[in-house]
Amino acid sequence: NPVTSAANPTTPDTTSPDTTVSATTGDTGQPSGPWTSIRLPPYLVPTHYVVDLRPVLEPDSTGKYWFNGTSEAKFIVAQPTNYIYIHSNKLSYSKVEVRDSSNAVVPKTAHWLYDVNQYLVVELVEQMVGGGEYSLLTEFQGELADDLGGLYRSSYINSAGNQVVIATTQMQPTDARKAFPCFDEPALKATFDISLSHKPPYFALSNTPNNPPIPPQTPAGEYTKTKFKRTVKMSTYLLAFVVCDFDFVESQTTSGTQTRIYARPQQIAAGNANYSAGITPKILEYFEGYFNVSYPLAKSGDKEFIHLLYHLCFHSWSNYQQFLFLYSSLIRHKNCVVLCSFSFQLLKHLFNKHLLLGFGLDKFYRNQFCMFSMDQFVVSDLQRALNVDGLVSSRPIVAENVNTPSDINALFDTISYSKGACIIRMINQFAGEAAFKLGLENYLKEYAYGPVNHTQLFAFWSDAIDTTGGQNPTNSFATAMQSWTLQMGNPVVTLTRGGSGVVATQQRFLLDPNADKSQPPSPFGYIWTVPLWYSTQTLQCSPLLSSDTTLTGVASSDYIIGNYGGFGYYLVNYDNDNWMKIIDQLNNDYTKIEAKTRGQLIYDSFSLARAGELHYNISLSLTEFLKSDFYYVPWESGLDSLGYLDQMLGRSKVYGVYSSYLLSLVEPLYQNVTWVDGGSHLDQYQRVNAIWTACSYGHLDCITNAMTQFNQWKTTGNNNITANLRTSVYCNAVRYGGSDNWDFLWGKYQVESNSQEKAKLEYGLSCTRSPWVVRRFLDFIVANDSAVRKQDASSVFQDLCYNEYARDITWDFLRGNWDFIYGVYGTGFFSFSGIISSCTSHFSTQFELQELEAFKAENADQLGSGVSSVDQALEKTKTNIQWRADYEDIVFAWLSDRVVS
Repeated sequence: NPVTSAANPTTPDTTSPDTTVSATTGDTGQPSGPWTSIRLPPYLVPTHYVVDLRPVLEPDSTGKYWFNGTSEAKFIVAQPTNYIYIHSNKLSYSKVEVRDSSNAVVPKTAHWLYDVNQYLVVELVEQMVGGGEYSLLTEFQGELADDLGGLYRSSYINSAGNQVVIATTQMQPTDARKAFPCFDEPALKATFDISLSHKPPYFALSNTPNNPPIPPQTPAGEYTKTKFKRTVKMSTYLLAFVVCDFDFVESQTTSGTQTRIYARPQQIAAGNANYSAGITPKILEYFEGYFNVSYPLAKSGDKEFIHLLYHLCFHSWSNYQQFLFLYSSLIRHKNCVVLCSFSFQLLKHLFNKHLLLGFGLDKFYRNQFCMFSMDQFVVSDLQRALNVDGLVSSRPIVAENVNTPSDINALFDTISYSKGACIIRMINQFAGEAAFKLGLENYLKEYAYGPVNHTQLFAFWSDAIDTTGGQNPTNSFATAMQSWTLQMGNPVVTLTRGGSGVVATQQRFLLDPNADKSQPPSPFGYIWTVPLWYSTQTLQCSPLLSSDTTLTGVASSDYIIGNYGGFGYYLVNYDNDNWMKIIDQLNNDYTKIEAKTRGQLIYDSFSLARAGELHYNISLSLTEFLKSDFYYVPWESGLDSLGYLDQMLGRSKVYGVYSSYLLSLVEPLYQNVTWVDGGSHLDQYQRVNAIWTACSYGHLDCITNAMTQFNQWKTTGNNNITANLRTSVYCNAVRYGGSDNWDFLWGKYQVESNSQEKAKLEYGLSCTRSPWVVRRFLDFIVANDSAVRKQDASSVFQDLCYNEYARDITWDFLRGNWDFIYGVYGTGFFSFSGIISSCTSHFSTQFELQELEAFKAENADQLGSGVSSVDQALEKTKTNIQWRADYEDIVFAWLSDRVVS
C-alpha cells in the first residue's frame, strides 16, 4: 500500500525508494530476515530521539483527525549490518533517510512495513560500520484516533456545554510505536528531545519542563511550538505528552521538587484534584527515603498526571465503583486507592533511573511495592491471582512463547500484576523488612541505568538476608524463588496429624479435579520452596517446605492454621478434625484468629471444595461465623467465594434457599452498619458490602431505603444520597423500579461532567431487569455519537454481563458486533480480557461451552490479546459444568437444612 504524504493525507507519495510497502503476512515479497522475530536486534542500540509532533485538533472533510511528525532516532551499530528495523504501527511515511555520524546520507535500497511484528524495515546498499553511530530520519503521519493507544484523541464537555478535543498518550505497553518510530522495548532506553506544536488556547505538557518557555501570546489560529528539556535515559513506554487546555493545582516537596495535577478546568475549580496534589509530594518523599534514591526527573510530572488521568480512570479498581484519579472529598473510602495508585505511577519513574528491565520478563517486582502493606491485600490481589493460577491455562511470571505484539499486551495481566505483588509480599515477610529494604537499596545503586534481570535482584536479597542475620534457603534464595517465577501455578499445602506431629505435604493445586497435575511439564516438577508460616493456639513458627515435613510441638487439642496472615502464595488444607476445631474457634470467638487469616480460611476452603479436595459441608459451615464478625476482610472474602455459587446457581432450583441463606448472614451486619456514613475506610467499604448484599438478595428495608432516597432526588432535584452509597442506591432503584428510573439516570448521565459520578450512574444503568432496556442501552453504547466514551464502555459491558437479566442479551450483542469490539479493545488487554472474562464467567452448560468454542473458531484472527482469556474461559466453563453435576445437590441439601421455610 503506498504511503500517504504527511502534508496531505489523501495524496500518495510514490517516489522510490520512499514508497513504503505494507507487509501483513510472512509472504511479503521482501527478503526474509531477522525482522520476522518479535524481538529487536541486540546490535542496534538507541541513544537519543528528536521527536517533533503536530496533532491537528480539527477534523478533515471526512471527519478524521491526524497528526504529523518528524523523528530522528540515533543509534549505535554494535556489529556490521545493512538492515535497520524499528517499531512502527499505523504510521505512514513520506521520508525515510539514514545518515552517518558525519551527517552524510547513507544510500538505501528500499524500506517497507512488516506489520506482523509492527516494524519499519530499511535495507541499505552497504553495511553500516560496527561501532558507528547512525541516525534514522523520518517524516510521517498517523491518525489521531480515539482508540486509547499511542498518541490519541480524547474529548470532554466544558462548562459551556461544548466539546473540547485534546491529544494525549498511552504508551504502555507497546504503543509508543504508534506515536513515532522507535525501538519500543523497555530495555532499550534513550534520551528524548520532544517538541509539540499547538494552537492557543491549547498548551503542551511532557515529562520535562518546556525549554524555552511558551511565548506569552500567539496569534489566534496559528501554531506555536513548545520544546521540552531533554529527558533522562528512559524507556519509550514512560514517555508521555498532551496538548490540552487544562488547569492545574500545584504543590512541591520539602526539597523543592515541583508537582502539578492537571485536569479539566471545572474539576480543578471543584477541588477534585486537591487530594492528589496534597499526597503526591508525600508519596514521592517517602519512596525517595525508603529506597535512598532521588527522583530522576526535573519535576514529578506535569504530564505524568495527565497520563494518570486516562490510565487510572480507565480501569475499575473496586467491586463497586471505578477508581477515579480526580478524587472527591465526599468519597472518603477512595483515599487509600488513590494513594496506592499514585504510588504505583511515581515508582515507575523513580525506578526508571535505576532499572533497565528485560522486556516482558521482570516487571512483576517493579510495579507492586505500593500494595502489599494494605490490610485488604488478601482479597484484592492474593485471591485474585490464585483464582487464575489454579487454571491449566495459566502461565509463569517469567513468560515464554511471546511471539506477537498481542502476546506482549497479554502479559499485562493478573499474573504479572497481582501474582507479582504476592511474590514480592512473600519475599518481604520471609526476608524481613531490614533485609528486604537493604537488598533493594544495594541493587538500585549497583545497576543504575544498567541491564538487569530478576536473578540479580534475588542475589542482592540473598546477600541482604545474610548481612542482617537471617536464614537463606539451603538450596539458595535464587533457586528457591525460581520455583515461584519460572513455573506456573501454586501449591496446596496439606497439614495432617500423624503419630509424632503434624505432617506437611504439598502438591500442585488445580481447580479442575480431572486435570493432569503434571501438565504442561515443569522443570521443577511442580514442587515449590514454601515458607510455611503456621500458628496454633499456643505457638507460631515458619519452617521452609520443599519436601514432606513433620511439624512438632502441636498439642493434640490445638488447631493448627497454615499461611497465618496470608503472606504465602499457596492454599492450605487440613484433616477434617482440624477443620472442625477451626470452625468451633470461629463460632465461639473469631477474634482469636486475626482478620486476614479468617478471610483466607474462607477462600481456601471454597477453592478446595470447588476442586473436589474438601467437602462443601465444611466450607459452607465456615461462613456461619460471619453472622457475628462484622470486619471487612472476612466478609469480602466470603462474598467473593460465595459469588462463584451465585453464578452457578443463579438459574437453578437452589437459588431460592441460597438467597435466603445470604440474607440470614447479612442481616446482623446490615443492622450494625446502618445507612449513616462514617468510620474508617474499611468501615465504609463494609457499609457498602452490607447494603449492596442486603438489597441484592431482596432485603425489604434495604430496598425501601434505596427507593426512598432515589425518589427524593427524582422529585426534588436535590441529590442528598451519601456519595459512598450512590452506586447501591442507583442500581437498586433501576433494578426494582420501572423504566422511568432508568430514563431519569440516563438523562443525568448525559449531562454529568464529574467522572466519579458518571461511573456510578453507569453502573446503575447496567442494573435493569428489562430486556428491551438492556438492548437499547447496548445500542446507545456503540452509537457514533454515544454519550458513553469508549474507555468507559468496557466496564459497562462487564457490568451488564454480571447482571443475571442482561448477560445473555449482552453476550449475543457482543458476538454480533465483534468487529467493532475487537477494533476498539483488541489491543488493550485489561479491557478486552475483562469483557471476555465477565461475559463468560457464568457459563455452566454444554450449550454455552459449544457457543464459546464456536466463538473462538469463528474469531480466531480477531482475538488479539484476548486469546489467553478465551482459553481460560473455555477451561472455566468445563469445570463449571462438572461442578454443577458433582456439587449442586450437595450444596442444595446443606442450605435446605439451614434455611427455615
